[in-house]
Amino acid sequence: AVPKSSEFLRLNPPRPVASGEKIEIIEFFYYGCPVCYEFQPHLTRWLVQGPNYISLRRVPSVPAESAEGLEGWIRFARLHYTLEALGHVTRLHWPVYDNFHFDGVQLNEEKTMIEWVSKNGVDREKFIATYNSPEIKAKLDEARKLMQTYDIRAVPSIVVDGKFVSTSRMAGGTR
Repeated sequence: AVPKSSEFLRLNPPRPVASGEKIEIIEFFYYGCPVCYEFQPHLTRWLVQGPNYISLRRVPSVPAESAEGLEGWIRFARLHYTLEALGHVTRLHWPVYDNFHFDGVQLNEEKTMIEWVSKNGVDREKFIATYNSPEIKAKLDEARKLMQTYDIRAVPSIVVDGKFVSTSRMAGGTR
């Protein structure tokens, strides 16, 4: 049995963390999610103002391989991991959200995505090669397994140190 409060779910047993001595925060997100977009400034502000013993790990939501019609989710997850692998995720994480939600740039379509990253200082050929690499496929598989490990069914979801899970719905909003 897993005890539950109205704002979070206590994981029993707790799951292992990858952050060592730091408190691991895992954010499960989807670039196409308007609630995830709304949550980003609050999370970023909290991280900047928060203690240095916190370690944030962003995990893009990856649907089960059997899921149909969710190609955009997979493309956005690939985009995140590719930007991370090429060292651009810190600089472009918020602009992906902002350009998709605020400006209407269809970054979940590969052609548009490739044009956009090229205009934003990412080497086009390196991006394409990395985006289609076995390493990115392995990251997608790892994200899918993490979602199963934590039984993530909604985004944004936050996992605190392998012990607690909360969603914006459970918390009553994103603030």
